[in-house]
Amino acid sequence: MRKRQKSSPLPRRQIVETLLAAHLSLVACRTGRGSKHLLFELVHATYLSYILWTQGYGEAEHAIFSAAEARLDNAARHGYETDSWIIEPDTEDALRPVLAVYDRQVSTVSIAVLIEAKGKLRQLFAREGARQETHSVAA
Repeated sequence: MRKRQKSSPLPRRQIVETLLAAHLSLVACRTGRGSKHLLFELVHATYLSYILWTQGYGEAEHAIFSAAEARLDNAARHGYETDSWIIEPDTEDALRPVLAVYDRQVSTVSIAVLIEAKGKLRQLFAREGARQETHSVAA
């Protein structure tokens, strides 16, 4: 599904920097040089891609996002438990289709669409953070 653009496309430099951040994070985490920040760069790319997809940008099946989310949750859990921020081969396999969709989305959406999607992502993370804080206080 393709939506009509409402504003200017992203500048080429921003496209390259955005996509490079996600792909280099994957390489670093896959080769044992990851960090919490780099793993969450992949979480950010996955959720942003999902939000864009729900708005009609990109061709994908819901299952690719679900699989990537589950694998990233496991990687984050492992990272918090061991302070080893790595991506296993099955996680990489789950992320590759999402990153392919993300590449196409970021390369084609307008600035306005990306800003709107990032705003929704911030809201999602803020709600999730508040929910986790409430849960940890109640435990």
